[in-house]
Formats: sequence, structure tokens, C-alpha cells
Amino acid sequence: MNTLAQMISSAFPGGPRCLCSPEDVPVTALGRRRKLWELPHAFHCALIGTCLPVPEMRRLAPHSGYDVSKMTDYSLHTVVVGYCEERSTLAEAIQRFLDKRHAQAVARFTPAKAAADVAYTWREALAAGADIPGALWAAWTHPCTDDELGREIHGDIHMLSHQVGAGVRADLRQLERHRNDAQSLRQELDALRRAVEDERRAHGGETPECGRTCPPGPALEGRCVLCVGGRSGLVEGYCKAVEQRGGRFLHHDGGQQEHLHRIDAAIANADAVVCQSSCVSHAAYWRMKEACKKLGKPCVFVQSAGVGSFARSLEALVDAPAGQVIRLTD
Repeated sequence: MNTLAQMISSAFPGGPRCLCSPEDVPVTALGRRRKLWELPHAFHCALIGTCLPVPEMRRLAPHSGYDVSKMTDYSLHTVVVGYCEERSTLAEAIQRFLDKRHAQAVARFTPAKAAADVAYTWREALAAGADIPGALWAAWTHPCTDDELGREIHGDIHMLSHQVGAGVRADLRQLERHRNDAQSLRQELDALRRAVEDERRAHGGETPECGRTCPPGPALEGRCVLCVGGRSGLVEGYCKAVEQRGGRFLHHDGGQQEHLHRIDAAIANADAVVCQSSCVSHAAYWRMKEACKKLGKPCVFVQSAGVGSFARSLEALVDAPAGQVIRLTD
């Protein structure tokens, strides 16, 4: 196995060079897609960093005789970039991997017949932010890409790396703020749990009551309560409130979907009615009011469709005489 120093020395026989600017490196016209080692070497750093994931670098390098077990990601990147300048076992392995990985992107660029077509497809991908690695590989290896377009793409990738880095730093700061907020919320939740537990112990192990005056027993005593209107998602809660007070539950949606003529039969079968007037049609409202008056059924009108308001309506019905109309304001 080669040492890291030997690999870097062989990768850069002329000494270290700046890979940032490709100004002095022409793009050779070949009439076919370029191979990795046929691209300007100044492109290799951005290409490998963008298109070849670090796990794949670590997977491919040992197959070519390199010991990467003790190398940092940056050292590995440096070595791989160096060996892309000439055709080698490693460069060929990377070429095969990138062609396979980015086959769809290459297919999207294939119809381009001139540098302007390649540039248009590249800018579309850049604007969409979709599959930038694939678009970069397809654009730089396309046979129509010339010197000017190659440098333009290099500049786009260079600036994109700065923007992504800035975005990552901002995301990390925001993540830290979210972590701090979550920690504060957990502390508040723990304090509330301790307070509830202390209150429970103070009541002899019983869970403290909600603070409202609840009926001591089955206040409805088997009476049937018709709920007219309300929210469909809360019907189960209305039913539970009636049954907890020893009553039976009926429901009519107030003309939203059910026919109005069913209100008369429902009121006839009920002992009392709760009308959630904000959730019924005008026709249902007047028909229900007339039927309750005619049949002598106590009725509570309430604006809110909440379960709490419905429960207060049931409390108002406990001692309501026949035919009484009660209006609750929330």
C-alpha cells in the first residue's frame, strides 16, 4: 500500500497548484462525450466534490490499491482529484460509477446540439435545484461544451458551494435555537407534571377535579337528548357527555346533509333538545323551534359548537320544565 505522502507526491508531480480557476486550461473538442481524465484538471476538484460522495470515494480507492483507512475525507479528496488528471484504474472506476449514477442526467443533455443548448439545460437544472451533481457531470462531459461554457459552469458551482455553506451555517444556528426552545419546553412540561403530581397527592391520590360543579349522579335519569347541529367531528364527544349523565343521545345535523323532515320525528322521540344554532340552516332552526313548542319539549339554544358548551346545555336541561326555551351565551 502507498503511503499518503507518496500518493500526494505522485498525484501532484509538479508541486501543489491552485485548482480554483480554470482560466488557463482549454476544453478540448472531441466530438464525443469526454472522459473524466480528458476534462481540464481545474474542473476535477469541483466535480469530485460535487458528484462523488465520500462513501463512494472510500469504496473505490481501496479497489485501486490505496489504503484509505487512516485518511481524512479531505486527504482522500485530494488524492482522488490528483489521480483524475490521467487515465488510471481509479479514474476509470470513477468514470463508470458517475456514468451509471447520473445516466438520467446524461440522457437529458444528450439532445443538445450546441453549447447554447447545453447552457440552457444546465441553467434549467441550476434554477430548479434538482440533481445538480448529475447536471454538472452531464454538462462538463458533453461534446458541445466549449471553453466559455465550461468556465461559466465552474463559476456557477463555485458560487453555489458558498451559498450552500452559508445556508448550512444558518440552518445549524436555527437548529441550535430549536434545541434550546425544546429544552425549555421540556423543563416547563416537567414542572407541570410535578405540579399535577403534587396536587394529586394533596387529594389523597385522586386526580384533582376540573373546578366545575358536576352533577353528583346520573342527572338526566334516562332521558333522551336530541342534539341538532354541531360539528361532525365532535358528535362522539356530545354523545359521551349525555351518556355520562345517564341519558340517551340522538343527533340530527341541522339540515347540512340529513333531510329536514327527519327533525320532526327526532324531536318526537326525544325528551329534550339542544340546538347549536351556529351550525344549523335557517329552515332547520325554525322547524325545530316550532316542533319543540308544539310538542312541549324543553330546548336549549347555544351558539358555540364545542363539547364544553354542550355540557353546560345539558346542565341547564336538568330541571327545565316542558316547553321551556333556554338561551345560553358563551
